[in-house]
Amino acid sequence: MDKSFTGPYLFFISLSFVWCAGIFAAPLLQNAGMHAAAGVLYEAFGRVCHQRAGRSFFCAGQQLGVCIRCTSVYLSFFASAVLFPFLARRKWRRMERPPASILEMIPSQTIALICFLPMLFDVGLSIAGISVSTTITRVVSGTMLGLILPWYVIPVFLDAWVHIRFETIKKKEKTQ
Repeated sequence: MDKSFTGPYLFFISLSFVWCAGIFAAPLLQNAGMHAAAGVLYEAFGRVCHQRAGRSFFCAGQQLGVCIRCTSVYLSFFASAVLFPFLARRKWRRMERPPASILEMIPSQTIALICFLPMLFDVGLSIAGISVSTTITRVVSGTMLGLILPWYVIPVFLDAWVHIRFETIKKKEKTQ
């Protein structure tokens, strides 16, 4: 990965880490009697997850901030995002020419679909009453999606960051 991406990448990883830490902080704060702080986290996570107790992991006797599937998505997203620069560097070395843009690192949509299909089937079959989602199917389907998502999100984030920074610099130069 280009060194100009280091700062934005570390910012991205930090945000992802804080999000994942919040998932575990909510039950720990609740268990420590810090109900107001825990409530803020549970409320925030409740906007992106159903938080059903029967479909959630527990920590310190309290429900995590999000369900099993969401926990799997977020933790595997973070792990894959941490590995992204190392795996991207390996991919760049195997390319015939260096990529002209970080956006060339985005895999085909077919790969995203393949990683999303297990979740779609698991949820769809459960809603249809054909099959019941289990902890294993939730973990596997969430993890598959979380592992591939950084390969689509990080290049777009870094490209947008560079373009915004470039435009900001251009505007400053024009005003001077």
